[in-house]
Amino acid sequence: MTENREPAAAVGWAGAALHPATAGGGHEDRPVVQKAAEVLAERIRRQIVRGELRQGETLPPESELLERWGIGRPALREALRILESEHLIRVMRGNVGGAVVRVPSVAVAARSAAVILQMEGTPLPDIYRARLAMEPGAAYEAARQADGGAIARLEELLAREQSLVDDPRGWASAAVRFHEGVVAASGIRTLCLFADMLSEIIDEHQAIAVSVQTGTEGSANRSRATRSHARLLALVRAGSADGARQHWYRHIEEINSRYFAS
Repeated sequence: MTENREPAAAVGWAGAALHPATAGGGHEDRPVVQKAAEVLAERIRRQIVRGELRQGETLPPESELLERWGIGRPALREALRILESEHLIRVMRGNVGGAVVRVPSVAVAARSAAVILQMEGTPLPDIYRARLAMEPGAAYEAARQADGGAIARLEELLAREQSLVDDPRGWASAAVRFHEGVVAASGIRTLCLFADMLSEIIDEHQAIAVSVQTGTEGSANRSRATRSHARLLALVRAGSADGARQHWYRHIEEINSRYFAS
């Protein structure tokens, strides 16, 4: 007696059936292929985020994936293309080919977001205003917690910055790292992602802006900014949350005014 049931191939890897329209091997319309690919890409994406698929793990061969997920080859390849564009897998070609899992990182996400901002023509003043809106709150949280490890990290960053005052480009990079350190000291991971995203753009601009400030004026500006960073560190160390927020707001506002004076 033959059972009346859907083929086993229509059952997804995670145990949930894919849409019936995606199963089978006949002709597939482009909208159907795209929809099936998006559903499958989302399923694999969730498995990576949840840790069910780990860094460096290789997905099974294409033939096995087709059978497991019950979809056509075009939809499977489109799903893998989507995931590769998101840096969640790396598709290897050749005899040792296959799809290798890549766990997402903050750095990759930040770079991708920075590219989007640049492609959309986001003006630099907008980026610096975003930092003004975000970092004073992070300074407040950093001082409120006054975590010993975070303070030690800020001390290291400040010491490096102080050692590079006579090196404009080196100092510019160190100053950006200090700003990142302030956000990291807040303990808010979401803010850290935003800060890294902004730093991808600010890093390059600030290095150029500072390098053209030569002579006594440039050195004086760098020294003044470093003293301001030291003042923030003292406020964080003392647990003065309101003081840290107010000081950091004034500091960033001054930077913005210097770079984008109308």
